[in-house]
Amino acid sequence: PFKESNLLKDYIDMCINYKLKFEKYPSLLKKTHDIVAKNINILQEVSITELENDFKEATMKYFEVESKIVVDDPFNPGKKKRYLFKVPTSIKELIQEGNNLHHCVGSYAKKIINGESRIVFMRDADNPNVSFITIDIDENYNLVAAKKNFNEEPEKEYYEIIKKWLKEKK
Repeated sequence: PFKESNLLKDYIDMCINYKLKFEKYPSLLKKTHDIVAKNINILQEVSITELENDFKEATMKYFEVESKIVVDDPFNPGKKKRYLFKVPTSIKELIQEGNNLHHCVGSYAKKIINGESRIVFMRDADNPNVSFITIDIDENYNLVAAKKNFNEEPEKEYYEIIKKWLKEKK
């Protein structure tokens, strides 16, 4: 129920932000959500240049969270693993993250500009250009959400790494 309620909230927020009509209780929630997210991504591309400066200004407010972290590899005992936490530098990069991971983070540009959301990309430091986990944190650097491909929840081992990173940033 938690996952579905978050999906419904995202869907309704997207529709309200872009003045789109919406169903309060769509029967195919995930499919409806994903279609709206893709359409909004197209809408955003039209107005990207107008919002880009505001987006960059907003992300600079939490840019200090960017870092690399070295941890024990949760899946290969005895080995170390490096992860990179990166703030998006443009709306296009945000949209690309959503497209790469098949989730709606591309629609969060206005939330970031309004200070309602702080998005950070978690990457394998050995593959920094490959989307891995998208993280949303609040203004106090508490975890709001973390999503992998198709809005899947990360494994608990990755949540532990994210918690460690956030603790270091606080």
